[in-house]
Amino acid sequence: MPIDRLDWFEEAAVSGPRRDECVRNLRAYFAGTDGIPAYSGSRFESFGDNPWNRIVVDDLVAVSMLSVRVPGQAALRFLERSAGAISALLVQIPTDLDLYEESAAEHVAAGSAADQLWTLLRTSSQRHDGVGTGLVTTSKLLARKRPRLLPVWDGVVAGQLGLAKPRTHWEDVHRWLADDRRVEILRSLEAEGHVPAHVSLLRVLDVVLWMRGEDEQSVREQQNPDSD
Repeated sequence: MPIDRLDWFEEAAVSGPRRDECVRNLRAYFAGTDGIPAYSGSRFESFGDNPWNRIVVDDLVAVSMLSVRVPGQAALRFLERSAGAISALLVQIPTDLDLYEESAAEHVAAGSAADQLWTLLRTSSQRHDGVGTGLVTTSKLLARKRPRLLPVWDGVVAGQLGLAKPRTHWEDVHRWLADDRRVEILRSLEAEGHVPAHVSLLRVLDVVLWMRGEDEQSVREQQNPDSD
């Protein structure tokens, strides 16, 4: 499915209200005082230990910074019983490949190691008393392990992209980023937005979309203060 709700993004290429909005939001998101971040999600990629080919306790803490929680039974499964199977798939997924690169297509396609890992995290966590990580939490765990290749999915980002299916959005975002102009816009926003060097370009896009979505929600609430 083509992404059809980001026409406004092209306006961020030049000086004006749209670019100002993106830069302001990036600076606000990654700001902090006395070591305390304005948004805990700004530490999502950098928090603690993040070995590329294992899920560890620090990963479970990191996803909590994006407002999700891994249930205890699922956490034990990822850290213990399914650890070997998870690692066997992670080693097949490149750590140095960006989603905008042409060769990324094969690594996010149906049947790829990343696709198999998505299924493993979703199904293996549902075999015990119905406990599961959920679509959003699974997405964020995978984004933590491969921040350059696998994008975050949640309701706010879904609304901004106009995409209804969380798994296939990997391929949709890959196709959207195939336009070099968009990658260059993200790079320029990254620089002007004072984004830390360790943050992936894909995460820059995620923050831009999420902050815009939150701003729009705030406006709606102000316009309809009595709505539930």
